[in-house]
Amino acid sequence: MGWSVLSIEAYGKGHQEPHYRSAHYLLFSEHERGLSGGVDSVKAFAQKDAHRIRMRDYMRAKAIMGLAATGERLFVEAGYIHYGLYRFLTKQIGQHMRVQPIFLLQSVVDTLQAKRRNIGPGDVLTLLYVLHNSVPADRADLLAARSLIAVQMVAKEELPPDNSFPHCEDDALVNALVTSLDYERCRQLYQRIRGVPRSVALQYAMQSVDAEKGRA
Repeated sequence: MGWSVLSIEAYGKGHQEPHYRSAHYLLFSEHERGLSGGVDSVKAFAQKDAHRIRMRDYMRAKAIMGLAATGERLFVEAGYIHYGLYRFLTKQIGQHMRVQPIFLLQSVVDTLQAKRRNIGPGDVLTLLYVLHNSVPADRADLLAARSLIAVQMVAKEELPPDNSFPHCEDDALVNALVTSLDYERCRQLYQRIRGVPRSVALQYAMQSVDAEKGRA
């Protein structure tokens, strides 16, 4: 028996997934409010985004269940932000059919030694809201602050194919840098890097991380 390949775009309006979408969307509108204002807006945006994603995942799961009832094997293509779709399907048909998530870039992420499947802090926050609805305030604040730092450093243009997965490598570098930042260091770094070129922002972030390691 063959496989039927389903694109998630076929079940409702597709959800766009640019890098660090929450922070990128708010970067300029919150420029004058400082980090705390940006953090509040990132959290509010992520919560609304999560609600839309959760509703779409639910509706898509219902449509897929109808196809699965025929007994045909299905391959559903979906981004990592739609992990809730896997949970909905597992709950509804997992007792009768095998539902298995496959992360196609897992070997690349393992090679880069990246964490959390190389997901940026803004998307981690959104995914937490998708899966749990409520997120502890201190954790939400820290992820939002890190996302505002990350968006200043992640490459937004198409990278030359110097290796097989240039954007994964770039994301891994940025994610590793911001993961080592606490909220206070995010606040200090935010004042230095907002509005500066990406290369300068990366340099400042690396200096901050190296300085902290030197004090440890």
